[in-house]
Amino acid sequence: LLTFLREVKSGVGEVSAPVYDHLAYDILPDERVVVRRPDIVIVEGLNVLQVNREGVEFVSDYFDVSIYVDADVADIEEWYVRRFFALRESVFRNPDSYFRHFAGLTDEQADATARGIWTAINTDSSSALGGVWGSSGSNVFAVSSSGWIRHYDSSGWSWMATGSDLLSGVWGSSGSDVFAVGIDGQIVHYDGSSWSAMSSGTSVWLHGVWGSSGSDVFAVGPDGTILHYSGNRFFASGFESGGLDGWSPPTPQGRDACRIGRNRC
Repeated sequence: LLTFLREVKSGVGEVSAPVYDHLAYDILPDERVVVRRPDIVIVEGLNVLQVNREGVEFVSDYFDVSIYVDADVADIEEWYVRRFFALRESVFRNPDSYFRHFAGLTDEQADATARGIWTAINTDSSSALGGVWGSSGSNVFAVSSSGWIRHYDSSGWSWMATGSDLLSGVWGSSGSDVFAVGIDGQIVHYDGSSWSAMSSGTSVWLHGVWGSSGSDVFAVGPDGTILHYSGNRFFASGFESGGLDGWSPPTPQGRDACRIGRNRC
């Protein structure tokens, strides 16, 4: 963007820039937009007015007029949520959309997802966090409705990207063997350095996960869904009537682990 603006401002006869596609959520590799000595160029963006102490040249250096809408944060969040709902009913339904997995969300799920994404990107709040698990007091993982995971270590809290959406539960056998589950049957695994997706064989919303070891892990969801992982992959272990929301692990007093559902354990 800096090169583009610099050349336009310098009067270069023909200047091109990559084309960003909102449907693909990425730059289109074989497409460019070309401008030839334009009288007016409008640059829109979330951070085009930002500067930092290390830089010597900024996008805003090439602006003749800058407009910044100083709205209340709460109003912007509500606008974002309403926009998310509108896109769920339109663009997200396109099978080619990068965000097509959001199209089938219920109103409750859509609201939680939108606010979770907003929180993860724009605030340092824990209000959108769900399940939590840690291998020690200095290695804690908390899942969020945005699909990002909040991680705590000796240096404090930070966000971890997982490539998933709306996570509900998390459990691990160690700090380098952590499982998180969520909407659309999503399961992601952390090996101590990065998160990667695992196949669940289902599209239901997985609510909770727990195991007795790294090769004996269970994930539960609605309609009595129970998935089991034995060290290779997750597969359907059985079904129980009613929805299952999570697991109650064994207690020091000797109580066995049990599945938590409506009015029962």
